[in-house]
Amino acid sequence: MSAIETLPWLRSALLHSVPWIRHFLRIEDVGGLLKYMTIKAALQTNDIEIILDVGANAGQFAQSMRQIGYHGRIISFEPIPELFDKIQSAAARDPLWTVHKFALGEESVVKTLHIMENSEFSSFHAPDSTFRQEELNSIVNEQPVTVRRLDAVIDEFGIADRLAHCLLKSDTQGHDLPVLQGCGRYLPQIRMVNVEISSVAMYKDVPPMIDLLTFLDTDFLLVNLFPIVRMGCGAAYEFDYLGVNRKWRR
Repeated sequence: MSAIETLPWLRSALLHSVPWIRHFLRIEDVGGLLKYMTIKAALQTNDIEIILDVGANAGQFAQSMRQIGYHGRIISFEPIPELFDKIQSAAARDPLWTVHKFALGEESVVKTLHIMENSEFSSFHAPDSTFRQEELNSIVNEQPVTVRRLDAVIDEFGIADRLAHCLLKSDTQGHDLPVLQGCGRYLPQIRMVNVEISSVAMYKDVPPMIDLLTFLDTDFLLVNLFPIVRMGCGAAYEFDYLGVNRKWRR
């Protein structure tokens, strides 16, 4: 039984604070606060020393990790040249943050990346507007980019023996399963994963949410599933999955 259930005054105080909280914060703000509080606690509990930041975009995730007090190594991957330059500029002031200009996937190839109106939506997959009528999720350019397997990168960087202290974050707009598959034999050794998951079709030729959850469930236990985007009706359709390796469940 939780403290909230056993202490009526605490429950009452929290319930009465809801209107006050909603006056200053949107539900997305409250959810974001919970998300980063949970991630911060998980990083500390699991002794995370390396973050692999796949799909870094303009460096938002890496910078948020610094803001919550993470001081370890960050390795970011972003194949779009303009965004790579922005991250590299930000990382120049951070000796433990390095940036690499290639994408990750299941095979080492050169692949066409769809550049969207909003760069955060850029993907190897064409957009599917069945559920998400997003004007900025439209293709404005196409660019060939280098794709590498993460297991080869781990070997090259010499961090295979540090994976028990590693968080793999993947936010690649529908391409996250190939990123995970590209980890090969190393995925079961990675301590934590943070993966973007969608419950509805946002891109074409992307496996359903249940397939990605089933794949992750082989090696990871769910810490939390954070809603990050909602429809007008309130239904969440995009989530951040946070999981910890089953080997360290105790």
